Amino acid sequence: MGTLVLGGGAIATVSAVSEANNSDEAVVTRVIDGDTIDVRMYGDVHRVRLLNIDSPEDNAATGVAECMGPEATAALAKLLPEGSAVTLRYDSERYDRYDRLLAGIFVDGVLINAEIAREGLAVPLVVGSNTRFIGDVESAVTEAMTNQAGIFGTSLPCTLGSAVASYRTQADAAVASTVPSDSASIANVIGATTVALAAADVANATIDAIEWVTPDLRKPYKTQINDLRGEVAKAKTDQEASYASAVAAEKAEADRLAAEEAARAAAEKAAADQAAREAAERQSRNSGSSGGGGGSSGDGGGSTYTGCRNYNGYGMIDTKGRHFEPIPCP
Repeated sequence: MGTLVLGGGAIATVSAVSEANNSDEAVVTRVIDGDTIDVRMYGDVHRVRLLNIDSPEDNAATGVAECMGPEATAALAKLLPEGSAVTLRYDSERYDRYDRLLAGIFVDGVLINAEIAREGLAVPLVVGSNTRFIGDVESAVTEAMTNQAGIFGTSLPCTLGSAVASYRTQADAAVASTVPSDSASIANVIGATTVALAAADVANATIDAIEWVTPDLRKPYKTQINDLRGEVAKAKTDQEASYASAVAAEKAEADRLAAEEAARAAAEKAAADQAAREAAERQSRNSGSSGGGGGSSGDGGGSTYTGCRNYNGYGMIDTKGRHFEPIPCP
């Protein structure tokens, strides 16, 4: 005898499957999720776990669903609508620890276990020593990966394909960024590239969160993420080199301008000093000169000339120290 867990936790006892046959005919009564169905067989309802596949959880009772869980349930319901006639084919172990029948489900000779995997909604799984259908499932999963179907595509943000596509967009933008010429702008570009590097860790975490997909199947997608991260890291190295060059060029230009300013200031000072010396020399010459009937210096050391004079001239200096030149009186 086997047992069946019904809704609400009730347990029903069902008739044992004929152990003499390696297959049985049944009718689908309900699809539970992407890898579990109920069938009617020999007058009783049996819960069947599809052999050699594992699909995402779609727990309507708790409201918790893994990425593509509802999609897997819907896909299996489409492949196995209620009332479908199916053939169950068994392997060495017929029941799992939950007393569910373990079987390959066939419709008109087509292995449904492989078909749901071909849609990218299930991955290979070995339960006990049952490996009868594993090869067919593995081939179907390889096809799904090639076709980017289901979890391997981009139909939902949580898929493996979406994680890679999203990071590829960030990485391509970082790698293709035009490097400005000034150091401040380059620093901004480097900041954006640094963010893109950190986003690789987020993308890898998204991939690791898809736990129903086996690590070996997740690995190629993580490899793509890490390869893209390497391109971003190289771009950042190049950007940092450009930044260093820009800083050096800006410093050299600042030094050149400072040197030019210092030279200009020195030239202006030299010219001012020269002008001051020449003015002092002229004053010294004029202090000892006399003309136009003028006499020697009187009070205050200036000229004692008392005639008419032009104070715009520079020939003589009066007793008050003012420059003038003698002129004829009218």
